[in-house]
Amino acid sequence: MKVYTVTRNKYKFRDLKRELDNFGVELEWIEDDSPELQAETCEEVVEFSSKYLSNKFGKPIVKLDFGFFIKALSGLPGVYAKDFNKKLGLKVMERVSEED
Repeated sequence: MKVYTVTRNKYKFRDLKRELDNFGVELEWIEDDSPELQAETCEEVVEFSSKYLSNKFGKPIVKLDFGFFIKALSGLPGVYAKDFNKKLGLKVMERVSEED
């Protein structure tokens, strides 16, 4: 089976591909600048994006999203971790591994 993903993040692609390989699912990367829904949950982002992109490309699309939820901060930054880091002036370190 072959499915597709749309992301600008090579690490998300690599991680998703590694997981799907375990199930014999072939993953192909589509590069696209489609907007990403800003929502309160990762589930909402993934559901909207996979449906929107599947209709746009006419292909089965899988999407990977993440959030950083801190209970003491009422779940913040949640799905907005990247935006919080920018607002706070924090430099986000890229994940580095021997597989890059």
